[in-house]
Amino acid sequence: MFEQKQKRFVRQAASALPGAEARDAFARYVAGAVRDLSSPEDGFAPVAEQLGGTAEQAARDFLDSQPPEVVERWRQSARRANRRCWIAVGVVIAVLAAIVAFYVATKGVLIVNTETTYYDFSGTDLTAEEQLELVMKLNEEKHAADSAAS
Repeated sequence: MFEQKQKRFVRQAASALPGAEARDAFARYVAGAVRDLSSPEDGFAPVAEQLGGTAEQAARDFLDSQPPEVVERWRQSARRANRRCWIAVGVVIAVLAAIVAFYVATKGVLIVNTETTYYDFSGTDLTAEEQLELVMKLNEEKHAADSAAS
């Protein structure tokens, strides 16, 4: 129960802290204050009162007690994390848009058309070059007929 109140206090203070590094440092600060200021029978209320009354006020006081370089590093870290999050969201949206465009363009179906045509020249006395020439001519005629029908 005591730990739950401590975690809830830290979560409530999260909005006043710039990023995960600051939240972790604040959580360590609160844990140290709990060790130093409380006894199990008193509960968490005296610790919260000693830290600043509300969680947000305790977080602001904690930030004010830190060196400016540390606070600035925490802010930059939070900005980088936020930027990475937005880039990840953008990549996911781009991938989803590409998938949707693919399905719209193909109507959800990807057809691979393979066609094999066999010609039997066993009863003829055509040379290999003549057979090849005849096959090419027949294929051109077939494709022209298929194109005209479409």
